[in-house]
Amino acid sequence: MASEKIDYDPGSKLPIYKWVVTGIPVDPGEKAYPRRDLEDLFRSEDEYDKAQIDLYLLALTELQKKDEHDPESHFMLAGIHGLPDTTHIKGTKYKTGSFCTHKKILFPTWHRLYLSLYEKAIWDIMQTIAQKYGEKHAKVYQEAAKRWRLPYWDSAKIRDNHIYNAVNIPSLVTWPFRYVTQPDGKLKNIKNPLYCYNYQGAEEYSNHIEDKERNPKRFERNDKIIKVPRTKEIRIIAGKTNKLDDKGNEIKGKDGKPELIDVWTDFSDNWTTTRQPYVSPYLKGKQGSIDISKHQDWQKRQMEINKSQKSANQNNYHIVELLREDTSFRQNVYEAIVTNDYYPRMACAEAKLLNAKSGTGSLESVHDLVHNYCGGVGEMSSTQIAAHDPIFWLHHCNIDRWAAIWEKLHPGKWWTVEDITSDSKVQERLGLPDSNLLPFYKENREPWVPNDLKDIMTSGGLGYTYAELSPDIDITELTWLIGNEYNALAEDIRRASGGLSILGRRAGNDLDKMAASLPVEDEKASIFFADYCAVASFERYALKGEAFTIHFFLGNYENDDPESWGTSTARLGSLYNFVSPVKGGEGHCENCAVHEADKTRIMGSVSMTQAILQGLQDDSIDTGVATLVARDGIVKFLDNYFSWRVVLKSGTAVENLKESLPSLNVKILRRFGKIHENKDSRAPPVFTPWVSFWNSEEKKQRQSETVKPRN
Repeated sequence: MASEKIDYDPGSKLPIYKWVVTGIPVDPGEKAYPRRDLEDLFRSEDEYDKAQIDLYLLALTELQKKDEHDPESHFMLAGIHGLPDTTHIKGTKYKTGSFCTHKKILFPTWHRLYLSLYEKAIWDIMQTIAQKYGEKHAKVYQEAAKRWRLPYWDSAKIRDNHIYNAVNIPSLVTWPFRYVTQPDGKLKNIKNPLYCYNYQGAEEYSNHIEDKERNPKRFERNDKIIKVPRTKEIRIIAGKTNKLDDKGNEIKGKDGKPELIDVWTDFSDNWTTTRQPYVSPYLKGKQGSIDISKHQDWQKRQMEINKSQKSANQNNYHIVELLREDTSFRQNVYEAIVTNDYYPRMACAEAKLLNAKSGTGSLESVHDLVHNYCGGVGEMSSTQIAAHDPIFWLHHCNIDRWAAIWEKLHPGKWWTVEDITSDSKVQERLGLPDSNLLPFYKENREPWVPNDLKDIMTSGGLGYTYAELSPDIDITELTWLIGNEYNALAEDIRRASGGLSILGRRAGNDLDKMAASLPVEDEKASIFFADYCAVASFERYALKGEAFTIHFFLGNYENDDPESWGTSTARLGSLYNFVSPVKGGEGHCENCAVHEADKTRIMGSVSMTQAILQGLQDDSIDTGVATLVARDGIVKFLDNYFSWRVVLKSGTAVENLKESLPSLNVKILRRFGKIHENKDSRAPPVFTPWVSFWNSEEKKQRQSETVKPRN
């Protein structure tokens, strides 16, 4: 890795860098080593794999401990993605920081380079550490250092580890300490750098939290960002909370509605990155096991929680709960990788990219949701500071892997200008194949562009690969492997057998008409079915940059407490609006500002068919086969059982969506498909195109005919 300082900007006094991305060097005649699943690597009994884990933790620790002014420290590298403002690119519209390319077609390629830069930083440190091992360990550790590549976390893989058999997070990220073999050959229990990142100078950051009324000038704070010394902007607002009086009662305004105040995060006593910190009930001013009536500002509440609950800041178990209860998550991954063969839609959640030639699946949409599941009100839920959490890099490594698999499954499907729109303004907003991927440069000091990365996974040009890209695995085999891993719908359809007819053979004449048009290798062994998905679109900056989650339900969610919605058994799945407020001045994210000004709409989808099958089979949905035979019956079924709720990152429900979120539009699409009844068949599922089947506006016209769901 190289960070080339070429000048200083006289305005911001920030250094101007060109981040040269070369990838990990590969010896002549050798092939690039693969990036591996972290859990598999950790569980391996191979001595070289065990050495890789030791070296990874030691090198990452050293990277995190580098001075936060060092451009090649974890802190500054994380800042490229958002905050703190670290880099000024002279002669461009980018003034400082926030280079990440969300809601652009450049999303996969930009992050591919970003990962490579970070990977090389760790690998370089690792080579130095490996040379320090004594004769007994030198051979193994030096070879292990050479082989190491940044591992990934497959968030959609069913596995059995220390929590339970389910979609899970890597064991290694859940332990605050870990024994490693040091260069002197001795075991030492060290702070686990994958558990969290410890910001430096905690005392220096203490007490840097105030509200606007008490001290409006000290921090020069704007809508959502607080500034602290040395590190520029580093903490963001967690959300809104009810304003309380001295007795802990809600204060209401003249309109009778509760007054809201900003809630700031700080963690001065425990200055670390956090995952799903246990705060939401207190953000809403609710009484709990801790007396909060005297603690109106969120920081004080958080300190009380920290003292009473050791795992308050790293609630990794809740991440697993959210993934486990998301019925549609694995299927959404499959749709993005396999079914969708339109690169712009795979790469970007922009609503304009949903068209006749695209599928519904978007890797960016899946990516957004995992950020929310990991973060809550912690780092991962914020575009500006997510990269500070070590799990960010494991997550994005897997997104890169999925994108690479998509590229292999869909050869020749790279995008061109003509694939988007003739509108030059929209083209610029979405990104073009020759757009500069700043602040990343090649060795010749020319900016990287997406076309440079078109075939780079085939050539191993960045010094890494993935097992699925092996030339020994052809497209048919890879499609089957990915289907077995993520196509949960196929699993449930085969398992449902007779129950399948509810959505399949008895679903009406439509299916009979479509069956003949769907080729399959063995007609007699085919299973025909109707498939449904929910699609939501909305303005990205509908709530002025406030992040929010849309939860979809089939049947009744248990209660009106938003805290329970994410793990409700009635939840189909969720969509997360991964967004942060646009800052004022020159340092704001240019991409974000454009989205806000253009009122950019984004779109995400959630698979429904599995949940319908499950509900019908376990009687949690009270209906009969007869109601689902005809189209009218299915529409009535959806009118009765399908619903959605919106909740802010802070845990506060968004009420009266017609007024508070008027840009939100929800509809249901339907298609027909067939699969081979034998899961070992290499014949892939085939589908008709999606067509609109149900929408919320039409439901309103049928209100007088609907029957409320049973309690």
